[in-house]
Amino acid sequence: MAKVPKLRRHATGVYFCQFAGERRYFSISLEESEREYRAALREWTAWQDELARDRAKTTHRVIDIIREYLASRKTDASEDQWRWCRYHLGRLGRTWGGLPADAFNARLLQALKADMLTVPTRAKDKQKPRRLAAKTINHDLRAIKSLFRWASDMGYCREVNLRAVKMLPLPQLQRKTATPAEVARVINLALGREIGHHPKTLERLKPNPLVAPWLAVNYLAALRPSEVVRLVHGDGVWIGDGLFQPKYSKTFRDGRHPRVYVLSPEALMWLQHARPVWSDMKAYGSAARRAVGPGWPHPLRHSAAAHLSAAGVDRADIETALGHYPRAVSQTYLPVELAPLRATLGRLSLGSIGPN
Repeated sequence: MAKVPKLRRHATGVYFCQFAGERRYFSISLEESEREYRAALREWTAWQDELARDRAKTTHRVIDIIREYLASRKTDASEDQWRWCRYHLGRLGRTWGGLPADAFNARLLQALKADMLTVPTRAKDKQKPRRLAAKTINHDLRAIKSLFRWASDMGYCREVNLRAVKMLPLPQLQRKTATPAEVARVINLALGREIGHHPKTLERLKPNPLVAPWLAVNYLAALRPSEVVRLVHGDGVWIGDGLFQPKYSKTFRDGRHPRVYVLSPEALMWLQHARPVWSDMKAYGSAARRAVGPGWPHPLRHSAAAHLSAAGVDRADIETALGHYPRAVSQTYLPVELAPLRATLGRLSLGSIGPN
């Protein structure tokens, strides 16, 4: 039998409970919430008993649980999330798919982790087999842990202590940043005001004035390339002077802060000259690399954060401007004042460089 879900209190004051992966909200009053919780718990217990009787008639394997989990995710999650789960659960299905469902435990997960650390991947050069990267192993473990939680909620296995299986430490990546002079040179290269060459082939770069406003907004607003695409195409609403809220963002999950782009007056000036030429991040990145060289445009965002930090801007304000809300505030529902950030981002400037 799965673990009995408990009644919990949300940060907004509403009581809720997690039933088989689905969050059910009750009332603000504790007495009414307890009464509704007991009624929901009786329904959940009867449903669990019926599931147990049905599963006692058939013997489920690990591969069967994976297929049922993927079928449920296909209706609840997006297409990209479903493909991610299917890809990273494939190793579990190929290795331990024939085991019975009762074999779901922490030892199985530890054995799978040890197997991923020792078994080489397919490589063109058979003399030098490549091992799985630590990032790939962590993705597999994260997907398998979500499968374990779902199987426990559905009553296929007992609750597993997933914290006993640790993720692998990842090497600290060195973020590429540029000085303000180098950022200005990138914009001038795109506008054709300077001559540059590809560092590897020594071929002359192809200036593209259409990509220059995109790069300028990318730097002045400290945005991701995908966010620049949404901003230029107007995939959202303006909620204030220089404040743009997109329809979709990474941080808008489970009621967290929606992402808001904060644009300074200079960024708004460049945005007026940005034409919606490229429809996705891949096309925008390819055009930028042809115009200013490889490695761009994402380092413009890193450079903006580095320049704001060098100017003495508070770290919490920088994280909020970058859209790192879970780290920027201590409480999920604490309101963030975005209007003063326009003056903060106003410290980023391209000097005398203009779109014309």
